Amino acid sequence: MRRMRRYGNAMGADQVSQDRTGRAAPRLFESTTIRALELHEARAHARGTRYAEDLGDAIMLHDPGDPDPFLNRLSGVRLPSDPAAYDRRFTELLALFASLERRPHIWLSPGFHEPADLRDRLLADGFFELGGTYAMAHEADDTASVPLPPGARLERLSTAGDRRTDVVAGAARVMMQAFDAEPGTEGPIAEDIARTGTAAWDACVIWRGDEPIAAGRRYTTGGMTYLSSIGTRPSWRGQGFGAAVTATLMQDGRRAGGDIVHLAVEWQNARAQRVYRRLGFEILGDRVSALILR
Repeated sequence: MRRMRRYGNAMGADQVSQDRTGRAAPRLFESTTIRALELHEARAHARGTRYAEDLGDAIMLHDPGDPDPFLNRLSGVRLPSDPAAYDRRFTELLALFASLERRPHIWLSPGFHEPADLRDRLLADGFFELGGTYAMAHEADDTASVPLPPGARLERLSTAGDRRTDVVAGAARVMMQAFDAEPGTEGPIAEDIARTGTAAWDACVIWRGDEPIAAGRRYTTGGMTYLSSIGTRPSWRGQGFGAAVTATLMQDGRRAGGDIVHLAVEWQNARAQRVYRRLGFEILGDRVSALILR
């Protein structure tokens, strides 16, 4: 079955009301900050029986009930460069995937993963590239204010206790179409949005009349906000809906204590990258690669 594309956001070619380049934020590029963001993203996806575990030299995300590689992978990988030590630890990590009955799947952050030639080592060991994203982050004290397009209204949803089925259904409809999901998956997407036990997650939906146009989600904990599933239905792209959703989530995250706002965007989605840059986001290093064992 063709699944919803997981790698990044898919808002399209939305424009914002003013051009913003953001401010230089050197802290964003420190290795300790990058790893904290990697751990924060993994924990954001740990809902229900899914869990994230900090292994010290890597971060494991695992879903016991879903074999989707996106939900079963290592990130934040910092392995020893010494060949013998590397081989021992790499063998242990392969055994970990085997014990979980999952294919080895590793996310690499160029400039931050270790050793520097880790990608070449994995390719030589039979891994291939499954996809890629750019990690982007924003650390400025203020966020861009993007007005809603004419005739639009915005509704927020707190998954900590708000069970407004109309907003959940609207968000699911947007995400299914924005991410080109398989027909019939709208129900499971809605269930995931409304899943209990995720107090740090919130969502918003922009409507025009009875039509849900754009949506997105945020996860705010520990002074950080992670943005996810930002999408605009194809027929309404290029009209500013996705930018308005992103700005709203950023502002809500700031008010909830998220000093750093971060997200992942598909490496080929240049239009979305331009929108995020105008909102003050910066790309953190080179393209993040997802490698999986054949």
